[in-house]
Amino acid sequence: MMVTLVMGITLAAGIPAFARFTQTARLEGAARQFAGHMRLARQEAVSENTQYLFLWWNSTWYYLIKDKDKNGYYSYGDTFVGPYWLPDGIYPENASGFTSPYFTLSPNGSCNQSGSFDLANDRGTKITVTLMGPTGQVQISKATHEETVTVQQGA
Repeated sequence: MMVTLVMGITLAAGIPAFARFTQTARLEGAARQFAGHMRLARQEAVSENTQYLFLWWNSTWYYLIKDKDKNGYYSYGDTFVGPYWLPDGIYPENASGFTSPYFTLSPNGSCNQSGSFDLANDRGTKITVTLMGPTGQVQISKATHEETVTVQQGA
C-alpha cells in the first residue's frame, strides 16, 4: 500500500515536468526543421548554380521555390515545394530585419536579407532563428523561457 502511494506521488510530480519537456522538444524540432529547409534552399542554389527563394512572412507556413527566371519572386515556370507548416502550438514572433517575404539564396551561397525571429510555444518558451545574409548561414539559439510576473499593489 505504501509503495503504491509513493509511486503515485512520484508520478503526479513528474507529469508536469514531462509535459514541459515534450513542448520544448516540439519547439526545438520545429526550429531545426525550419532552419533545415532554409539550409536546403541554400544548398540547392549552390549545387544547381541557380537562384532559390524561401517564401515566408511571419506566418506558420513557408515554401521553397526554384526561381528559374531569376526575377526574385514566384512566377509562371518556377517550381516550388511546400507549403511546409509549423506544428500546432508553435508560432513566429518578433521578426526583425526582413524587408520582403522572399529570401533570395544565390548560387554563391549568400542571401539578400539578414534578420531574426523567435519561434514560441504556448508556454512562452522561445527559440531565436537568425539568418545571416552575406553568408547565407542560419543559426538557432537555445530555448529560453520568459515568465511574466504580475505584481499587484495593495490599497
